Amino acid sequence: MSSYTWMIDEIEQLAEDQRDLADDLPDIADEALYEWAQDTRSFLKSRGYPAASTPKAGRKAYARTGLLANKWTARREGRGIVSILNQAAVRGRSYPSYVIGDDSGHQAYMHVGRWWIANVEIDSQLPELDAKMDEKLGKRFS
Repeated sequence: MSSYTWMIDEIEQLAEDQRDLADDLPDIADEALYEWAQDTRSFLKSRGYPAASTPKAGRKAYARTGLLANKWTARREGRGIVSILNQAAVRGRSYPSYVIGDDSGHQAYMHVGRWWIANVEIDSQLPELDAKMDEKLGKRFS
C-alpha cells in the first residue's frame, strides 16, 4: 500500500495572514469604492452636453452655463456607502433629475433622447470599480 503526505509550511502564518486580510478587507473595499466614486464624478463632469438646438423665430439662443457639469459631488455616506449626486439648482430649484434622469432614469419629456441618463453612465463605470478593487487587493498582497 502506498501513502502520500503533504505539508503546508508555516500553516499558522498563513492562517494569521488570512485573518489580517479579513480584518483589512472592509477598509480596502471602502477606499476603492470612494476612489471609484470620485473618478466617476470626474467622468460625469466631463461628459459632454448635447448640441444646442436652434432657437425658434423670435427667441434667444440658449446660453450654456456649465452648472450641471460643475455640480457633481462624490460623498461618503458611511463605511462602504457613497453617493454620487448633482446639486445643480436655479433660483433655489433643483433640476438635474429633469435633464439627466431621476433615481429610476426617467427624464422630462423634452430631454428624452437628447440628454444622456445619469444611471446608465454611472453603471457604465462599474467595471472600473472592479479594477479598483483588484488594484487595492493586489497592493495588499504585494
